[in-house]
Amino acid sequence: MAQLGSGTGTGYPAAIDTTKTEVNSPAAGKTLVNANTPNDLAAAIIAIQNELGINPAGTLSTLLARLAVETNTDGTHSDITADSLVLAGKLNTVSATVASASEAAIGAADGNLILMTGTTTIDNFDELAEGTVKIVRFADALTLTNSATETLNLGAANVTTAAGDYAIYTSRGATKRWDMLAYHIAANGPGVANSVASGSIDQTAIASSAVGQAELKTTTTTNSASAVTVAVQTAAFGQYGFSPQIHDSSSGTVSGVNGIENAARINTTASPVSYVSLAGNNSPATSVTVTNRYIQASPPYDLGDGEVASFIFVLIKNSNGIIEQMVHAPDPPWAHNGPTNIVPNYVDPKTNKKYYNKFVRKQGKTLFEIDHPDFMEEQMIEITPEFKNSDMSLIPHPFIAQNLTGKTVVLLDPMSDLVLRFEQMKESGENVPDIIMGKKYVTIGNTELNRGRPNNVMSVSVKMK
Repeated sequence: MAQLGSGTGTGYPAAIDTTKTEVNSPAAGKTLVNANTPNDLAAAIIAIQNELGINPAGTLSTLLARLAVETNTDGTHSDITADSLVLAGKLNTVSATVASASEAAIGAADGNLILMTGTTTIDNFDELAEGTVKIVRFADALTLTNSATETLNLGAANVTTAAGDYAIYTSRGATKRWDMLAYHIAANGPGVANSVASGSIDQTAIASSAVGQAELKTTTTTNSASAVTVAVQTAAFGQYGFSPQIHDSSSGTVSGVNGIENAARINTTASPVSYVSLAGNNSPATSVTVTNRYIQASPPYDLGDGEVASFIFVLIKNSNGIIEQMVHAPDPPWAHNGPTNIVPNYVDPKTNKKYYNKFVRKQGKTLFEIDHPDFMEEQMIEITPEFKNSDMSLIPHPFIAQNLTGKTVVLLDPMSDLVLRFEQMKESGENVPDIIMGKKYVTIGNTELNRGRPNNVMSVSVKMK
């Protein structure tokens, strides 16, 4: 520091200066000076220094340069980004209490941690800027209404809360649009929620009989034949099927449905294949459809053009263009009927990649060496989209057990929006073969599309008339 008036200048900004008080006692013959003037000036300078503190410019050249880091020239604050914001201490979430209502005001609440009181059903929340996150703790039991255009819950279903449950929401910015990011059930203990990701819990955490029909991933396949003596078709469900249902599409009689046969084999392979054997009646002409619900174990599928929503194979008689047979399923016939197992039994928790973990006998080992420690070896096979199509060449379509002379196997464009709609209709219980097989309502193209497809199968367009 420096003392003002000592002739050494100022020590500021590195230190605050000091001063001494002058007095009015001039020597003889000298000009009289009012001491109050320099005293007040020195006091003002030191007061300014104390107000600014030492080194107000910091590491920058001037105080103005330092202020410009956070303040615009008009006095407003500059935007703070993730790169420029550094927290030196704890970040505490401000809490607020909101009463439940048809439109609960969590957006207007001054806080990110909301205590929701009351039992009134909540249909939506008030509008707030996009990206805002609110954590809501429920004090009572109430219903959270699901809405595709407003509050979207996990599982896209209504949620019934209990005291102590938590939900995390983020605003989408649109009118009253919020998405539920997570839900924690207090009764289940720490870390257990009502919606869990694949591989996040083991089987011991699932209570006996806890998995219901709504949680079991199932789908359907339909095998149809029109006015033919016998049609033997590969069934998409493989080893995952249940008992079939039979549908007669006209007033005629059905000659017979021989059910499901697992004893048939493809060519010289040793892999069992599921077949459906069915017959339509030629006089009067009638068609028959077998609907089979099965566990869907390995979606989705990709032939090189994107994920396929559904596979619709039809068998067309070349001489008159009539569709004699049809098979409709979200899984291709080669998925669970060939020798390749495409069902994953391990998910890498870090990469989320799926694998089939199998044990095989080492080359050169005989059955007499089964007690040898090196008799078996483990193989980890990643279940990629390409791997799922490993048996496509063996079972390219559902009609491999038939004589196809004079007939063409056709795959309706699997990337078509109409094929997706047909899949949705089938899952809703509509009889899609009645729409397609008579070609009264649809037009099937006869030009080969540039689509991924099995060999000896023609991929064509389909549209409504």
